[in-house]
Amino acid sequence: MWRKHPFLWIITSIIGICCSLFFSLPVKNQDDNLNATAIYQLEQEFIVKDEIDFIKQIRSYMSHPQIEFVYQSKIPLNLQEIVEYLTMLYPSDIHVSQISYQENGISKYKLQLQQMMDRYQQSLEEAQNIIHQIIKETMDERDKILAIHDYIVQHCRYQQKKKTNRSQFHAAGVFFDKEAVCTGYSRAFMLLCQQAHIPVIYVSSEQMNHGWNYVYDGKQWYHIDVTWDDPISQTGDILQHEYALKQEEQWFHEYPYQLSNQEYHRLRTCVETFF
Repeated sequence: MWRKHPFLWIITSIIGICCSLFFSLPVKNQDDNLNATAIYQLEQEFIVKDEIDFIKQIRSYMSHPQIEFVYQSKIPLNLQEIVEYLTMLYPSDIHVSQISYQENGISKYKLQLQQMMDRYQQSLEEAQNIIHQIIKETMDERDKILAIHDYIVQHCRYQQKKKTNRSQFHAAGVFFDKEAVCTGYSRAFMLLCQQAHIPVIYVSSEQMNHGWNYVYDGKQWYHIDVTWDDPISQTGDILQHEYALKQEEQWFHEYPYQLSNQEYHRLRTCVETFF
């Protein structure tokens, strides 16, 4: 048939080559803009009692976006609870997975932990640049906290559209897109505080569908909500500190903030084990 119809053979060959080229092209994964780094494997094995003990032991290794390690425990840890706590301590989505096995009659678990942050390295570098610009040696901790608060308010707008994208839930939404939702505001504040060596926690309320921060000024912990201090205005940014550096009793009694018993317990646990 090919001899009778040489043009058909040529066309078929061209189509075949094009298809081969098409399917050999790299496919852009939807997570390409998230951190993609090598897994840091810890040689040390951990012996842990519970989720809090686990988090306390691994915190010194969390500078690595992806880590893998083995731990021993009488019972497998609650991965969801680990994610909840780590999300309060680090400005990124947390993904964990594990497999269990027996070794010499001992139950062991190999766990992979990954911090997923939109434009991870760029966000870290931008946070460092911002802190270098706005933090002065003469500032005390409260001044630094308010400087970070004010920078976010002046450089970002709350995303009002019904349709959101992933970046608006990360610090990158604040730093690069200048638009975010409360999670993005809070994570940007958290990342900047961490670069300035200021202790900070992310707090979220499922009932309110809202998140804010709990920050330490060197003497006491305070609630701060950068999102609600950035009101929507047609005339430009309004700089206010209505929801900045408020004590806990005032926060939950004078303002409409609510946490479930479980959420509040996690917050108190983070505070009590932070240092």
